[in-house]
Amino acid sequence: MKRILGFLTLCSLALVAPCLTLSAQTPEEIITRMEQELKRSDTEGLYMAMEMKIPLVGTIPSRVYSLGKKARAEMEAKDKKTILWMDAENTWTYDLGKNEITVTKRESGKPSDTENNLHLLEGLTEGYRLSLEKETADAWHLRCTKTASNPDKDAPKRMDLVVSKKTCLPVTFTASVSVVTLTFKDIALGVTEDQVTFDPGQYPDATLIDKRQ
Repeated sequence: MKRILGFLTLCSLALVAPCLTLSAQTPEEIITRMEQELKRSDTEGLYMAMEMKIPLVGTIPSRVYSLGKKARAEMEAKDKKTILWMDAENTWTYDLGKNEITVTKRESGKPSDTENNLHLLEGLTEGYRLSLEKETADAWHLRCTKTASNPDKDAPKRMDLVVSKKTCLPVTFTASVSVVTLTFKDIALGVTEDQVTFDPGQYPDATLIDKRQ
């Protein structure tokens, strides 16, 4: 019986091991582990819900799926709904109201707005002073304050981050960029190729406008 209990204890520890060792570590070490977990998205893909709050416009919710060089974003602003797909070469923008799909060629090497937003979750230990504001049974609540030595003049002055103790992934992330406030939440690993690949067969009645010429 002791051997069985010992084995079950080891199994339980293995389930929570990814973040168990972080229980008494610094904000820098917590974020470093979070960034290590996020690197899995290179091969597994990443999903998140995102909100952009813009003065005079309001809050624009979206859902973002990314996998490798591909991404899909579903956005809604007032009465307009849009789905956007991207790969390394092209962008497809579907206006649901007009039932039109516009195809454009991406500029070589130029990141998209979605990619720029995702980059906010990278390099948080550089150019920011990190502090642990609160700790609960489930998460760490961190604040990232821009330092005077940060070379990126466009970097947000402050970012608030909640990291799950169970998965080491962000629970929520909030940052203000210029006049826009961005909030990421419901972040999870695991996106399929079908979720980020434009399939014209799913929209047989839509008008296709090709602007790649």
